[in-house]
Amino acid sequence: MALQEQETFSPPAAMKAAVRQGARWREEFDVRTPDKAVRFGQRILEGRAFTLKEVKDLRTWFRRNARWKDTPPDKGMGGTCWRLMGGDAGWAWTEKILDEHADLAEALAELPDDLDEDQSVVEALAVIFQWVARKMPLAAEDLMTRLHESQDPPVFPPCTDDGEPQGLDDFEESGMLWREAAYADPDLDGDA
Repeated sequence: MALQEQETFSPPAAMKAAVRQGARWREEFDVRTPDKAVRFGQRILEGRAFTLKEVKDLRTWFRRNARWKDTPPDKGMGGTCWRLMGGDAGWAWTEKILDEHADLAEALAELPDDLDEDQSVVEALAVIFQWVARKMPLAAEDLMTRLHESQDPPVFPPCTDDGEPQGLDDFEESGMLWREAAYADPDLDGDA
């Protein structure tokens, strides 16, 4: 999962608006909130990106603290902290990101444990290529072109007769074709 862990996500404007409201409440009502919530809110306001692990941790925080999200600032710190952490918009953002990434994690988790190291890499890459084609079509198209340009001879993605990468519609299938090519005779350029 190292590739997935390197992906980062920037907080949306609605999270920043929630943080600003939390900061106003904190000042106006003299709400004593944990320093961690204040630092976290500052990070959101600065627009610093989050790793997938940090998004998972934030979702856990939202789920654990949802019961206090509507606490008025004059009755306790729950509602203020909720907003400093990104509010309802932040919770929805974390859920959306993790829902989009769940199917990839599940697919990778279903790979058989008895594969040798080379087989594991090939199978994992095939699953990842198929997922990219469904979830990030523009990135998939870019990846196809880069892979095609970097290989000599080009093996993946499959090419048309004139040597150009096949279209995006073929990308998901190409994950399966790439897997087949990786397991085929190592002499991929046809020399005997």
